[in-house]
Amino acid sequence: MGLFTRTIGMASDKVTSAQVVLADGRTVTASATQHPDLFWALRGGGGGNFGIVTSYDITPSPLSAVTASNLVWTYEQALDMLDGWTRWLVDAPWSIGGGANVTLVDAGPSNIPTVGITLGSVDTGPAYAAEVQRLISLVGHAPAFNQTFTAPYQPIMMNLYRCTDLSVTQCHRSDTSPGGQIPRPEYGAWRGRLFDEVMPRDGWSRALSVVEGTARIAGQSRQLQISALGGKANTVSRTATAYVHRDTDYSASFLTSNANPVTEDVKAAALQFVDGGFAAVDPYSNGETYQNFIDPRLPDWKRSYYGENYPRLARIKSKYDPYNVFRFAQSVR
Repeated sequence: MGLFTRTIGMASDKVTSAQVVLADGRTVTASATQHPDLFWALRGGGGGNFGIVTSYDITPSPLSAVTASNLVWTYEQALDMLDGWTRWLVDAPWSIGGGANVTLVDAGPSNIPTVGITLGSVDTGPAYAAEVQRLISLVGHAPAFNQTFTAPYQPIMMNLYRCTDLSVTQCHRSDTSPGGQIPRPEYGAWRGRLFDEVMPRDGWSRALSVVEGTARIAGQSRQLQISALGGKANTVSRTATAYVHRDTDYSASFLTSNANPVTEDVKAAALQFVDGGFAAVDPYSNGETYQNFIDPRLPDWKRSYYGENYPRLARIKSKYDPYNVFRFAQSVR
């Protein structure tokens, strides 16, 4: 899920063909005219299910200058920020994407979470400034920090991923890419749900209580992350591709990472946090979960990830991988 999903849609919607190595060793082209059933499944059917994609062709979306904003509020205003953000998102133009975060960089008992919203817009004119002001009005408080800047797409994205002072080569994981300087945490946990309605304030209050008080442990970072969906991504029907979440407006996720040595206490605290967050917001969700963020603790994963598309995915799986070579705990089968 990217900053401009609302503007250009899901990245998989832009793919026009893919080269795929199947379980029997054959390499095939999947497209609208060649193996169209496999092409349908690859676009949202989860990674590692049908074969190894070695390359793909994609229709680019031209982006020149974009405008971005970083808005920060005090933690005392976190509930108003989350409530205002989702009420703003209902009517926000497709030209704007972004997300809201409540972050504990270090979950030590005395530390206070930071709260903020990141916005990105392909509309760099006065209409964007007016939308930022509408958002601030719905929050009900002026942000303590408000930074807006316009730049080419690449510098904006490098800044978003904290790579401003790095080259493109360096802005990769250090454990998988030569020259990469982005470390991978030793351990992390994640759980989340998708939403097609505005969360009531009581829901956000429950979510914040998990951030504030659940098994706080020094050295562990934690975040409540809300990402905007909808817009262009929702102009496609639920069954047009395997990605089924075409009526979702936003996601809400609880995630942790840990740079310190991972003990059983660290793992237990992380799971208690993400489980508590999931339980707090699940009653308000549409019961679905983004399939690229696998949740091993999700009992209803077939419905949550794939909805009504799962039976078709299972038929395609049996056709292209009849012996279930590509398998894992939550693989299509």
